Amino acid sequence: MTDTGSSAGARERLEPVRGWQGLWRGGFATVHRGHEYVVDVHYFDPDERIRLYEDGRLVDEQRSTARFPLPDARAGVPAELQARIEARMSLLGMRYVRLVDGTEARDLAPVPGTGEAWRERMDARYPTASRVAGVVSWLVLALALVTQVPQLLDLVGGITGWELPFVPDLPAGVNTVLSVAGALAALDRALRRRYHPLLDD
Repeated sequence: MTDTGSSAGARERLEPVRGWQGLWRGGFATVHRGHEYVVDVHYFDPDERIRLYEDGRLVDEQRSTARFPLPDARAGVPAELQARIEARMSLLGMRYVRLVDGTEARDLAPVPGTGEAWRERMDARYPTASRVAGVVSWLVLALALVTQVPQLLDLVGGITGWELPFVPDLPAGVNTVLSVAGALAALDRALRRRYHPLLDD
């Protein structure tokens, strides 16, 4: 791993997620071979930087898509099987944050104070409502895909002269409701780390 500080004592310390930071900051943690690793991200960062902390100290920083190799004392382990943390950002959150060790992979847990941790608590407290919300989110985004995207393409076609065979002609109020509902649905899926290239980009 890349040591980002001049010495271990000078390395940046991880600050907990507090208050309103949960709206734009994500954190995901795991324990591996006696060390705690935390992946920290700022969703409004245009450079999409992803930071890795080991036991509270910054040890590496990469841009999305990030792949952080972890120390491995085992001899003779092929590089592709050595432990690593992989993280990739999506439009509103994370596509994945996982620890890959050999042939096994597991998601990192969201840290307290983040939107992902709040959504996970809601899922645990109200599992039925959470599943319904997940289905509704998927349906809303699918509906937005088949109604809003053709309208956007039609606007482009007005410039290029290319015409779509069918463009939904929806009232302005319906379009507004679909846009707002689509944004909320996309946020819900981002907090649950659900990703599909057609729906979530």
